[in-house]
Amino acid sequence: MPSIRAVAAGLAVALAVVAALAAGAPASAQQLARIDRPTPMSAYGSGLLWSQRDAGGAFRLMYAEEGRAPAPLPGIAPRSVPFDADLGPAGDGPFLAVYSRCATEPPYDPQQPFVDWRRARGCRLYEYDLTRGRERSLEPDGVLPAV
Repeated sequence: MPSIRAVAAGLAVALAVVAALAAGAPASAQQLARIDRPTPMSAYGSGLLWSQRDAGGAFRLMYAEEGRAPAPLPGIAPRSVPFDADLGPAGDGPFLAVYSRCATEPPYDPQQPFVDWRRARGCRLYEYDLTRGRERSLEPDGVLPAV
């Protein structure tokens, strides 16, 4: 089983490679971010979505795309666990990020590459419209959403 550092280093390289491919860059890639914990990633078009730990240990939902530096999505509260987020198109064109928020987060072990979302309780799904910069609650409750 690989160490947490090996997984984190691999994720940082994956971010750089995916960003380069999404941007249509040649074989040399530019690193977008350094990730010190395993985190799910989602890509659509030239956009990348992932969780990144801040200085206080909370996870922020990060977004980057061609011509736009990586930044936390504005107005999205941090979590104590990596986000279960997905990125994709809405039916009318804008990019959406979908994710859950839970009253009781699942246990988180930074030595494990995945969060056991089955152990979360009181979860609600949300979508964030990246074009308009707006968040809204979705009707279905749950975790591990998909666009």
